[in-house]
Amino acid sequence: MIRGRRGSAGITIALLLAAAVIAGCSHGKGSRPNVIVIVMDTQRADRLGFYGAPRPTPFLDTIAKESIVYERAYSPSSWTVPAIASLFMAQYPSAHRVAVVMAVLPPGVGTLAEQLQAAGYRTGGFSANLEIAEQAGFDQGFEKFSTVLRKPKGDAATVNDAAFQWLDDIGDPKAPVFLYLQYMESHAPYRAHPGITSDDPPELPGESADWKLAERVNSGAFRLATGQPLPDDWKMTPLELARLKALYDGEVVYLDGQIAALLVNLDKRGLLDDSIIVVTADHGEHLGEHGMFSHGNTLYEEVIRVPLLVRLPDRKGRRVSEPVTIAGLAPAILGELGLPIPNDFVVPPLKLDGTPGPGYALAEVLKVTPTYLRYHRRALVGQTGKLLVEDDGNQVFIDLATDPGEDHPMKDAPFAAELRKAMAEMAPTHDVVEPSPGGPVDDTTRERLRALGYAD
Repeated sequence: MIRGRRGSAGITIALLLAAAVIAGCSHGKGSRPNVIVIVMDTQRADRLGFYGAPRPTPFLDTIAKESIVYERAYSPSSWTVPAIASLFMAQYPSAHRVAVVMAVLPPGVGTLAEQLQAAGYRTGGFSANLEIAEQAGFDQGFEKFSTVLRKPKGDAATVNDAAFQWLDDIGDPKAPVFLYLQYMESHAPYRAHPGITSDDPPELPGESADWKLAERVNSGAFRLATGQPLPDDWKMTPLELARLKALYDGEVVYLDGQIAALLVNLDKRGLLDDSIIVVTADHGEHLGEHGMFSHGNTLYEEVIRVPLLVRLPDRKGRRVSEPVTIAGLAPAILGELGLPIPNDFVVPPLKLDGTPGPGYALAEVLKVTPTYLRYHRRALVGQTGKLLVEDDGNQVFIDLATDPGEDHPMKDAPFAAELRKAMAEMAPTHDVVEPSPGGPVDDTTRERLRALGYAD
């Protein structure tokens, strides 16, 4: 059993901050609301308290009560670059083709930030993931965009500080603010946080044992090739796996407190009045399922099902059970603000008004080299059924109601024809695209990419 240390400083602070935010938010300045989009990089939905995780996430659990909580939200891909490109541009990876490490956003396609900036918003973006960076074009539409790094990955407190400094610099914005923040806590290697990371099970014997254990997640993750066995580092004992999950969950709880600190600060600045707050993730993470760790090679539930909560100014909480895609967030935000949705945004808007959506979520990974290992090409999730297109093009079906672990793929299913038709309509060009090229990478960036598990 993994126990949460409920008396720890991290959880206590998060609870206090949650109360402060709920009590401090007010209504009614009359202008367009501010927009705050928070991305928890590599965050599985099932490791957050409001989705029934083993440990509570006190702040987000409280915010979720007055938000639209999408119980089955999906990323359009299982790793960062194509997923965030889809989030910014409301296109599936097979359309925007931003699908290699350090790939560059196509400059001719509009982004959410560009649309908001054109509507008079002050726009600031702060990313702890070095792939979501200025040199890759993710700064399009941001008057200030910073990649906030600490070796080997950025810390949420540092990301917050960078955002606060920008807000200090602009003073009273006299215009609505769009703030984008991408945190890296849930991305390996995971760190131990004293007073927050559970000591059940305790750290394994050995110097820097926690750090070395967490580094094993990245071992070969983006170097796996077709025909090669999975890395030996992924063969973990039950005790090692339990400790690894404790480290992951500790990062999640730590980030919960940092998100609380962010929103309390924004509330003190008057930036939460009538605000739209979005909390989501770019993808999830394998924690031993199917013998795998890390992400990017499959489209199993562990790596594409992500958290999604949207708190609107009316703060009316409800839960939505149908599958949805975060690729529909950008047009949904624009629609909620009464702003035009550009023709480049081809993914339909996420439903925010309680009306039913299409009821499907599509995810893709493009094969970037002939030998690069991709277990799957595409996935389409319906209400209970799932269609997986394997690397060789073979189609299999999963009944998620009876096989939630996706251990028993079927050659056919009662819902097969329905899912095939929906997939063909949603992204018909997948099999004929080539990924767009990546931009130049300097030596420092290359070493940081390696530390995070990305290949050359």
